[in-house]
Amino acid sequence: MKMSLLSRYLFDQFVSPFLASYGGICTIILVTHIFERMSAFIQGRATLGAVLGYLATMMPLQCLEALPIAVLMAILFVLGSLQRSNEIVAMTTGGIPPEKCFGVFFATGLCLSLLGMAANETFIPKATHYSRLVYHTRIDHLGEWKQVNFDNKIVSGDEGRFWYFARLNTDSGQVNGPIVDSYEGGVLKKQVSAMTARRVSEGWVFEKGAQREYEDRGANLASNQLFDQQVFPYTETPENLVPVEIHPEELNALGLKSYIRRMKSLGLPTRHLEVELYAKLALPLASFVVMCLGIPLALVRRTSRVRAVVYTLGLSFFYLGLVQFGKALAQSWVSPFAGAWLANGTCMILSVFLWFRRRAMV
Repeated sequence: MKMSLLSRYLFDQFVSPFLASYGGICTIILVTHIFERMSAFIQGRATLGAVLGYLATMMPLQCLEALPIAVLMAILFVLGSLQRSNEIVAMTTGGIPPEKCFGVFFATGLCLSLLGMAANETFIPKATHYSRLVYHTRIDHLGEWKQVNFDNKIVSGDEGRFWYFARLNTDSGQVNGPIVDSYEGGVLKKQVSAMTARRVSEGWVFEKGAQREYEDRGANLASNQLFDQQVFPYTETPENLVPVEIHPEELNALGLKSYIRRMKSLGLPTRHLEVELYAKLALPLASFVVMCLGIPLALVRRTSRVRAVVYTLGLSFFYLGLVQFGKALAQSWVSPFAGAWLANGTCMILSVFLWFRRRAMV
């Protein structure tokens, strides 16, 4: 019962500075963004509805990124206040170890991380996509441009097929100069080539072409049949045969993972996308990580309100710098996982060091 009352008291002490810090940081981000985009709003003669819709859907991702900063600032404020009033001394002299005293803070940091992860997997990607769409179509009026013609591509299709085409138009579904090689167990079995092909409900209609079958592990031509028009039940769609540019922040982890598999099947580099995938999972856990770091940091040294702000700014720049440094390393030097998790891993190691230092000081 005593621990339950203590945990409730500590949680109540944390809530107010956290909400104040979080609200203040999000407000600063919002106001800064408004001033940055002010010229675009005015020149594009954007309506109030468009501006509000853009800002409302842009903010969820910004708020997720601001969450660890608010957590760190709040925990430094709270523990600094408890230290100045000697309440921490009273807790420890009462026989309650710090790890159990502040278990409620660790649990709060974990819950915030899980909530951030859930938001990043559900509505944040959709909101971010909508904000980009609103900005391009209703504010700067550039529209959503997309490439529709693709020339001289070799791509991997379904069921062991490889496609080559001289030109593909994704709007009409028309392909010029298609050649489709079908492999089984890595061995060429069939090849279909034609002047043109187009997508229909039954598959693909090839016109003025030939169907060839191979034997002896693809070394010899077994048959060659010419045709004027023939339907093949290929399942690929025109959009499946070309890479579509996406923004990782507009996809959740499952969607981005699926997109990476598709890019690999097209033979395109995906390392930068893999880094973003692991970073998408690492970012929400930052709230728990900075909580683990902030508690021993506040216990090792007394923190005034001014010092708490200074520590928060310094550690925030340190963490964000590690995030960017890790992503840069992951492009060629380390694995995407190691690069994306460098910041979280470094901060957790630092927090363990501070805990041991704090124990040595007792």
